[in-house]
Formats: sequence, C-alpha cells, structure tokens
Amino acid sequence: TKTLGEGAVKAVTAKFGYEVLESDGGASFSTPLATVHAFQGWADRFIGFPGAGVKDTYLVGAANFTGNMSLLAIYHSFEADEGGFDYGDEFDVQLSKKFGKFTVALKHASYFGDEDPAAGATGIDKTVTWAWINYEL
Repeated sequence: TKTLGEGAVKAVTAKFGYEVLESDGGASFSTPLATVHAFQGWADRFIGFPGAGVKDTYLVGAANFTGNMSLLAIYHSFEADEGGFDYGDEFDVQLSKKFGKFTVALKHASYFGDEDPAAGATGIDKTVTWAWINYEL
C-alpha cells in the first residue's frame, strides 16, 4: 500500500498472488460449505471444483480517492493443476462510494473461458454485474 499526499488519489495498493487447489488423480480439493467468490473470481466459475484442480495466478489493484470513493480491480488467469490446459481468464472491477452510513457500489465480473474441450463447463464465458446499497448500523 502506498499512501499518497494531497490530491484526488489518497492511496494505491497492488498485490500479486498464486494459489493452487490440487488434484489427486481426478479428485480435486473441495470446500462444500464455503464460497470461492472471494478467492477464485466473482463470476463463480469454480464453485464445483473441476477434477483437474485449479491454479490461479492473480493481480489485484486498489485505489482510494478523496470523497470516500474506492476502486478495486482484479485479474485472474486459471489453469488446470493436472493436464496442462487453461480454463480461462477473469476480470473483476468494483467501484464504491460512502455517503455517511450508506455505501453505494457497482461490481462487475467478466470470465472468458478457454475453448479447449478439456476445460469443460469452466470454458463457458460468463458475465455478472451487481449494484447495491448498504447501510451500516
């Protein structure tokens, strides 16, 4: 995180990560009572983990602006743990603004699946957009 001086941008954060959910002969890591939304992309392409496992290489960028506004952008590159094929790429972006106890936000996920037949259902493109208002007690 880099805190900046006066101006429109108050702080900038960047993060790079690599995460592997292994496969063991077609049986992959699974979290049936958890969500992957916060970790494997907002398009939720990996809720039912594929048997070949998932390698997730990701880059996160965030900025806080004056006026209580923030921007979050995430890029994911998904590959199989076994089999050497790609699942696809995902771009996520969220813009939010606070107004006192209210937060107004717009969130978007675009997943671009790979055309390799080995990718199966995870090779299908998916786009999702949310808009919401939150009130803090």
